[in-house]
Amino acid sequence: MHIKKLIIRNFKSFGKKVEIPFYKGFTVISGPNGSGKSNIVDSILFCLGLSTAKSLRAERLTDLVYSCNGKQCEEAEVSIVFDNSDAKLPFEGDVTITRRIRLTDKGYYSYYYINGKSTNLSEIQRLLSNAGIHSDVYNVIMQGDVTRITEMTPVQRRKIIDDIAGISEFDEKKEKAIEELEIVRENIERINAVLAEVNARLQQLEKDRQEALRYKALLEEKEYCNRLLTTHRYRNLVAKRNRLESEIARMERERDRLSARIVEINEKIQALNSEAKEITTKIAEVSGAAYTKIQERIVEINSEIEAIRKSGELYRREIARLQEEKTKLAVSISKLREELESCNEEIERLAIERISLQSVVDETAAKLELIKAKLEEVDAKYSQMRDRLLAKKEELEALKEKRAELIRHADRLTDVIRRAELDIIELKKQKERAEGTIASIEKSISERTRELESLELEAGRLIKLRNEIDNTLFALRNELSKVEEEIKAKEVELAKVRAELSAVQSGFSKAVELVLEAKERKALPGVYGTVAQLCQVDEAYALALETAAGSALQYIVVDNEDDAVRAIKYLKQIRGGRATFLPLNRIRRNFEKINLDRKVLSEKGVIDYAVNLIKCEGKFKPIFNFIFRDTLVVDSIDTARRLMDNKRLVTLEGDLVEKSGAMSGGTAEKRGVLLSRELLEKEGRLMEEITVLNSKKADVIRKLRLEENRRREAQQAVDEIGGRISSARGEVSSLKSRIDEEKEKVSGIDARIRERDEERRKAFEELSKIDAEIEELGREVSRVSEEIEGIERGLRGSEIPKLSKEYEKLRDELSRHREALMSVEKRIEAADYRREQIKRVIDEKNAEMRRIDGEIAALT
Repeated sequence: MHIKKLIIRNFKSFGKKVEIPFYKGFTVISGPNGSGKSNIVDSILFCLGLSTAKSLRAERLTDLVYSCNGKQCEEAEVSIVFDNSDAKLPFEGDVTITRRIRLTDKGYYSYYYINGKSTNLSEIQRLLSNAGIHSDVYNVIMQGDVTRITEMTPVQRRKIIDDIAGISEFDEKKEKAIEELEIVRENIERINAVLAEVNARLQQLEKDRQEALRYKALLEEKEYCNRLLTTHRYRNLVAKRNRLESEIARMERERDRLSARIVEINEKIQALNSEAKEITTKIAEVSGAAYTKIQERIVEINSEIEAIRKSGELYRREIARLQEEKTKLAVSISKLREELESCNEEIERLAIERISLQSVVDETAAKLELIKAKLEEVDAKYSQMRDRLLAKKEELEALKEKRAELIRHADRLTDVIRRAELDIIELKKQKERAEGTIASIEKSISERTRELESLELEAGRLIKLRNEIDNTLFALRNELSKVEEEIKAKEVELAKVRAELSAVQSGFSKAVELVLEAKERKALPGVYGTVAQLCQVDEAYALALETAAGSALQYIVVDNEDDAVRAIKYLKQIRGGRATFLPLNRIRRNFEKINLDRKVLSEKGVIDYAVNLIKCEGKFKPIFNFIFRDTLVVDSIDTARRLMDNKRLVTLEGDLVEKSGAMSGGTAEKRGVLLSRELLEKEGRLMEEITVLNSKKADVIRKLRLEENRRREAQQAVDEIGGRISSARGEVSSLKSRIDEEKEKVSGIDARIRERDEERRKAFEELSKIDAEIEELGREVSRVSEEIEGIERGLRGSEIPKLSKEYEKLRDELSRHREALMSVEKRIEAADYRREQIKRVIDEKNAEMRRIDGEIAALT
């Protein structure tokens, strides 16, 4: 592959369209300086995107467009035609790559084309890389490149050769592959870690599985045990029921006996009341006013008796309360006595300690008196010198104390001065920080104010959205209310229909109801239900079919004769009455099909055979064949009269004509044992309508929930932005308060700086005076010390110094022992006071117990 032709238009020095052919092999372009040889190479680099504007000797890409006499062309274009006979490029025939640059008011646009189709630079570079042409290798040798190559190091030249040979590309791919391998290794390590975690998890899950299997086995065992327990309870309940039944029978007999006894007693009471009335009348006739007084007195006495009875109950409760209170007092007295014993023991221990301390004090005082006597003996000889020594020592101690106090005061003043200087420095720093804080706060207030305005606009928008949602919610709630009212109306109507259906099924005998109840409890398997429950009829034929079937409608259909026997035994066991059972397997043998005369159906007034007017499941058809057989349903009694020869007929009005000729009729009402198809259809229709309405209600509720969620979200947004507004306002207010505080702080700092400066000045003045006083006291201390040394030299042969030290030591020891003795005596006094308190409380509680005993004695 090689360049076949170069086409240049308005590029750099080429103002017109120029075509430059290239030949296979070695092509040389020659010409004088400035003729445009280098521009030809630049056009190739420009077209293939192998260089930038800088390397093309131009400041900007727009400088590459041809310009003459200050007038620049609107666009420049360079096209390179490659000979692709070796098919290195994925195209058939020659390949033309074109680049066009177009100037605009805002800059320029650059376009690339391959064989006239628009493309981009990356696609061209990818295409050229297939032919070994890369933007970062030496496909084109520019001026100075040869010299630069000769000046390179061998390593750099080797790199250029690798780039030209294409080896560097493989090195890059190798490095990239190594990086990918490193990533894969890390992924493998991570996957291995995950696998380890998964394996650990699998082991844990296996343990959980074993636990679950064990749990399942335990559940099954529990279920088995529960069944055993249920069986045991059932047997116990049966036995209990039998006992209760016998007890009920016994109680009923007892009730009957007591009822008879009550009747006798009532008769006696009536007789006695009659006698009492007669006696009362006689007494009233005989005594008059005296009898009235006696009656009044009897009433008063009865009232007093009732009052005494109530008082007795009250006294008993009061006695119980007093007994309880007495018990509490006894317990409290016992605790107080224990505490009293503890106080006595403590007082005895402290008394022993006091005696011991008193002996030590007496001994120390005796020693002190002995030392004092020795000092008095010695004082006779050195009394004057001793007095002078003591006076000078006292003077020296006073001077030293005064000087020490002045030194301490001077130290305090020095510290005050130092602290004042440090405080002034710190206050100045605080002032600078406060002034910086004020500037920062003012900037923050400006930012928060702008933010607050934006938040208030957003809050207005959210409130408007919330109001729109409120309107939608109001409409949905109205719609929901209407739907609920419709559902209630339909449910009321459905309840009426079901009440009618329930009334239909409530006309069975007690025995039938007991069997049906046992069937519902699954206590009697194989029971299908009554004949009436297993069919449906039209309302128009219900009376006729009920009359034709008669009591057979309450017959109970069972699967086989064993089920019938089981049900009969059940009725006997519970004494539930009698019922008739129809074993389906037996009825099916004899009444699977019956022969009916179809000719009679053509007679006038004949409706159909009764069995044909029944709608039921196919397996129950023999039951109705057995019950109705060849009974005909006719329109009136006249029709029945006309067709009554050897036929069983029933009219729509409920008149019945037997084959024997017996006729039953008159006024009849529908008993409602058979289920009306119209009622069932109405029930189904109402249930469907209620289902539709419930679906509509659910849809409205769903929309309502969505709108409520939107309302909640909108309210949350309003609350949130309201909180942000409040927070922003509070923050602005807080910032303004902080500015005021900072300004007050600056003013306070200035005042404190002045105060500290004045305090430092006064401390300096006072310190100067104290330094002079300390110096004077130092001289006085030296003078007195010299005098004391002279006196002590005069007393050097005396025992006074030694005895004085021993005297001081004993005096200190005596003081410590006396303080300890006083402490013990105070503790003894406190314990004694506590003991007296406890005794007083015990006496009070004993008096309270005596009072309670007296009250109990008075109440009893």
